[in-house]
Amino acid sequence: MPDDPTAFGSYLVFRKLEQRVRSFKLREQVVADQLDLMGADERELAGALIVGRFEDGTPVTLSPEARALKPGNNFDYTADAGSRCPFHAHIRKTNPRGSGGAEPEAEERSHLMPRRGIPYEDARREVHPAELPEADSLEEFQERVADKLPKNGVGLLFMAYNSKIAHQFAFTQAVWANNTNFPLQPTPPHGVDPVIGQGLLTAGEQKLPRAWDDPTEGVATDVDFGGFVHMKGGEYFFSPSLTFLRNL
Repeated sequence: MPDDPTAFGSYLVFRKLEQRVRSFKLREQVVADQLDLMGADERELAGALIVGRFEDGTPVTLSPEARALKPGNNFDYTADAGSRCPFHAHIRKTNPRGSGGAEPEAEERSHLMPRRGIPYEDARREVHPAELPEADSLEEFQERVADKLPKNGVGLLFMAYNSKIAHQFAFTQAVWANNTNFPLQPTPPHGVDPVIGQGLLTAGEQKLPRAWDDPTEGVATDVDFGGFVHMKGGEYFFSPSLTFLRNL
């Protein structure tokens, strides 16, 4: 409670995460080929499956295309056995929404934390991603788009508030994102988080649905995806509460 004299404050986790955008997007196009996705709009699904959302925020568990669905956070994975959102997708790994299988839902939710990211970029870059031309194939992407994307110098300033770093931020990274056996259901391994996961990528673990919401089509294997986000630095900070400062 904010007026509780023992409410000393929170712990702020800060990380500077460089994103290798060109390499990420090239690999995304390779995955689109593996899934037989045709046309620029359809190929966008490849990257969305890796993250768990389209760039406009639409969760792939709700739609196979970008629709700016609102509210975009009102969903879970109760009826999604990996044929919509892969088990290793970034947002499913870092917020399983009661589907992790290792703990009761209330305990699982206790690991969550308020978190936000602020993009940073090299001010010398002339072309914004929104201005890039679309590509209908890997070859077209390599010819028309790839060279316009940054190799480095861009990324995310990640911040999260925690009451207990070990129980929240550190747990989410080590026990969820880095753990190839999470979630527990159905049968793991599922691979590490393709965005922030740290660890070896094992061929065939990161499985993607061949056809959205059609489990009869099976999954595509050998779509190993990772290594495109690099931590450049970070720190843990204590953020005192107003109550604490008033009682000094």
